[in-house]
Amino acid sequence: MLHNDKARNTARLTIALYLAVLATLKLEFARTIALAVSIGEHLRPLAAKAMVPVLSHVLPPAYHRWINVTVNYSCKAVGVWTAWYVQRVVSAYHSAIRGGLLCTRALLAHANRRGLLAVKHDETMLDEYAGWALAAGGFYFQFKCNFALPAPFNLLLWPFVAAENY
Repeated sequence: MLHNDKARNTARLTIALYLAVLATLKLEFARTIALAVSIGEHLRPLAAKAMVPVLSHVLPPAYHRWINVTVNYSCKAVGVWTAWYVQRVVSAYHSAIRGGLLCTRALLAHANRRGLLAVKHDETMLDEYAGWALAAGGFYFQFKCNFALPAPFNLLLWPFVAAENY
């Protein structure tokens, strides 16, 4: 009976974890889409002034009714691209900071266990300074790779990328 209760609690915890992740992803997606719509709406007047006269002269009169539609969707496409790129930058920045601090705190804890240091991470700023330096290097590396996996890692990690895309 105890085993069944433990299995039920584990299943409930797993479901709660999946729901929390799903809610977070939906919130991030909604925030990104809202940014994309806002960018597109703010680009629309400027793009209309620049593109409508040019398209009116270039396109035959039969296609003039599609000019406003083309301008609207072009602005929305630019807005979506910009919003997703901004989201990539924000995500890379957050993961670099989080990863840098996690790495330096783990190294500090390991050094404490091995007797190399006798300092806890909450008593010093060493982990923050080293973590921020590591985060700056990590963010720079991600930025130089255009936030994509570089050559050896993309081949090594392709099953994970495929599962994530699925």
